[in-house]
Amino acid sequence: DALHAQLIQDFQAVLSRRPGTRQIFIKGDGQFYAEGDLFRQPELAQTLRAVAAQGAAYMYTGAWAERFVQAVQSEGGELTLQDMAAYEVMWPEAVHTTYREYEVYGPGLPGLGGVNTVEALNLLEAADWKQYGHYASSPQGLFWLMQILRTWRLSYLSPADLATLFPGRDLSLLSRQSKETAQWIWEQMERGEWLLAAKPTAKAGEHSAAVVAVDPSGNVAAIVHTSNALFWGETGIFVDGVHVPDAGTYQRSMMAQAGAGNRLPEPTNPVIILRDGQPVLASSCIGQVHGETMQRLVSVLDFGMGPRQALEAPWLMSPGGGFTQPVERVAEGQFDALLLEQVREMGQPVEELALTTDSLLMDVGYWIGVVIDPQAGTLQGAAPMILGGTALGY
Repeated sequence: DALHAQLIQDFQAVLSRRPGTRQIFIKGDGQFYAEGDLFRQPELAQTLRAVAAQGAAYMYTGAWAERFVQAVQSEGGELTLQDMAAYEVMWPEAVHTTYREYEVYGPGLPGLGGVNTVEALNLLEAADWKQYGHYASSPQGLFWLMQILRTWRLSYLSPADLATLFPGRDLSLLSRQSKETAQWIWEQMERGEWLLAAKPTAKAGEHSAAVVAVDPSGNVAAIVHTSNALFWGETGIFVDGVHVPDAGTYQRSMMAQAGAGNRLPEPTNPVIILRDGQPVLASSCIGQVHGETMQRLVSVLDFGMGPRQALEAPWLMSPGGGFTQPVERVAEGQFDALLLEQVREMGQPVEELALTTDSLLMDVGYWIGVVIDPQAGTLQGAAPMILGGTALGY
């Protein structure tokens, strides 16, 4: 399609670096694939067949692993076959909170996404945020949602920074999961004393691949897979049809802080939500995961929207500006002009931006969700897609 053709065009330098990669993206006539071409990946199909036949060992200790390590080392990487053989999957305890009548579960420590989601829901509950109305039409609802979503930035402060900015207050990952900490943060916000929120100045009037699956027995899985890198990275390595990205390009400082051998505190935030002990909602997200997830969750949990209706509600883009005084950004035409002006009058700067291919890929989140009705035995699901690089369909 047009979007993928444009990406291939933009990244020709990367995609022509290595023979194996050129073989995938350049046709027999020497031209890169373009809009309307049929794109085949036979090497990838062969690799997947080998995995199906031989299991995970094919990629961790078998023939693919040997070619993988050789390719990484040829680009200056330090990965070894011993590293591959020694890898073990970690199964941390899920983080948990209640949100009104719901039970919410997310990825466990030391991951950040679950903590950020739990903290935001606790804050929404402490604020009785539902009273303001849906953020698409209520200036108070939009203003306070913007402030609450911003607390995820705490995750990227070191313990020393937290102690300097919030002396005498425990804002560790464990503490941030508690109702008590959320209540304290909300009180700071209301008084205009919270460093990561705009100070309210007026009261306005009213006016990377994500998967969610539910099986016939009612079991639920919410998964997100990401390399935390931009498309084909800087190296463009493919091994037997499998892309080897510059994993963690955006998280190198976090890797250094975590240290060798430790789990990366990554921000992905798939969630499973229960009511009366039964799953009622599962979701996952890529892109700007925290803000996007919270906007869709409150639309479903607080306002009874179905997943498609929740996705069709206006959405926030990634904020700009400084750490403590960010400028919220929205796409042109998403929100009513009067609503945005009322939010600005309340003290929160808001910028409207035209949607471009770059902003759709870098500044917007993409949420998928399934709503489950245990009594009726029905499922409702929705997922976004980019249409023509300029609009969203569901």
